[in-house]
Amino acid sequence: MTIKKLKAKAGIGGAKIEILIPKEKYSLDETLEGEVLLSGGNVPQEITVLSISLIREWSWECYAAGWDMDYEPGFSRGPYSTERISLQSEYELDGDQGKDEVVHIELAKDLEITPGNDLKFFFKIDLSTIQVKKGINEKWKLKSRADIPFAKDAIAIREIKLNK
Repeated sequence: MTIKKLKAKAGIGGAKIEILIPKEKYSLDETLEGEVLLSGGNVPQEITVLSISLIREWSWECYAAGWDMDYEPGFSRGPYSTERISLQSEYELDGDQGKDEVVHIELAKDLEITPGNDLKFFFKIDLSTIQVKKGINEKWKLKSRADIPFAKDAIAIREIKLNK
């Protein structure tokens, strides 16, 4: 039994988590409703907090392109042209990408999940309160986490699409 407990602490045979939603695409005037399914592993485990978050990953791109007229080094033979190539990696700036937790919902506290047991937790997120920014690349994800003390946390991530 001790080996099973050690494996569960490392995430092998421990509690599993899954996000259940009816569809992948939502508009900003909808309410996202779904469930988090928490399944027991091989041994009983304590969960201090079970939560779900709506995460916005964003980035913007900065490109520069053009022609530079320069003089050839050495003898003055006249101007020549050098082309600058647009590569994002050359022009990345601080703050051009990030991750924001837009909504955080605590679904349960201080519970125990036993082997073979499945628990469902319902959640609702009102998407009308979400502000989508123009000109920025955005990815939206649901992230659910079961905080298990002294063990690897059970985490599930599911990408969704928000129509602007």
